[in-house]
Amino acid sequence: MRWILASGSPRRKDILENIGLDFVVKTNSIEEISNKNTPEKICEHIACIKSEGIITDTDEVAISADTIVVHNNRILGKPKDVAEAESYLKELSSNSHMVMTGLALRTKDRLVSSCAITKVFFRKLEKSDIQFYLKSMEWTDKAGGYGIQGKAGIFVERIEGCYFNVVGFPLSLFYFLTAEIDIDVMKELKS
Repeated sequence: MRWILASGSPRRKDILENIGLDFVVKTNSIEEISNKNTPEKICEHIACIKSEGIITDTDEVAISADTIVVHNNRILGKPKDVAEAESYLKELSSNSHMVMTGLALRTKDRLVSSCAITKVFFRKLEKSDIQFYLKSMEWTDKAGGYGIQGKAGIFVERIEGCYFNVVGFPLSLFYFLTAEIDIDVMKELKS
C-alpha cells in the first residue's frame, strides 16, 4: 500500500510519522470553498476535494483533512493578520468552542469521509496572555488563531473529545475510516 498525505500541514505529517505510517506528501492547489451549509459538512467536503486528482494507481490511498474552529456557529478560519488573530483569542477567552476536522480517504475507486468534533474550553485570557501569544507568531496558519500543541496549550482548561483532532488529525477517526475501505491500518505501521 502506498499512502499519500494530501496536506502540507507539518502537524499532520508529525502525527502520521509518530504512529509509524510510511507516506509521501502530495498536495493540490485548491480554493478551500464549499457549498455545504453546516460547519461539519463544510470541513468534510473540503477534505474530500483536497484529495481529488492525487491518486494515480490502484495501490494508493490519499489522506486529506480540513480543520476549522467554530464558536457560536461562526467559523474562525486561519487569521489573515495579527488583528484578526487577536479578535479570535478575545472571542475564545472564557468560552468553549468546537474544533472540527473533516477527514477523507480516497482510493482509485472509493472515497470515505467523516468529521471529528472536539469541544475545547479556554480559561479567561488576560490582555498580557494574548499579547505574548501574538508575539510568538504561533497563531499563523492555524484555524482559530491558536495551536493547542504549542504555547496556547496553557489557555486550555479542558477538552471533550480527541486531542489529536484539535491538533488537526483525528487518529481514531482515521482508524475507523481505514476499516471502511477494508484496510487493517495496524499492519501498515512500522513497529
